[in-house]
Amino acid sequence: MSTAEKRIAHGREAFHAWMESMIEDRKPIPAPNGVAEPAKFVLRLPRTLYSRLTSRASAEGVSLNSLVQTYVAEGLGRR
Repeated sequence: MSTAEKRIAHGREAFHAWMESMIEDRKPIPAPNGVAEPAKFVLRLPRTLYSRLTSRASAEGVSLNSLVQTYVAEGLGRR
């Protein structure tokens, strides 16, 4: 399993643990707000950055889109 896949699996585990705790504590679970709907995002990159990203995605065994999505999500999670 690649690093990106491990991170996704850990995120899912954390989500399930949160859901279980909300249910056990009888707290309301927020309704989905539609933010997770897929959207198209186009970005031009310098060739060197594109090359580094495609090499990393290949090494991780994931698509370029999956790799970039993981990086963006991680970056947003740090804020």
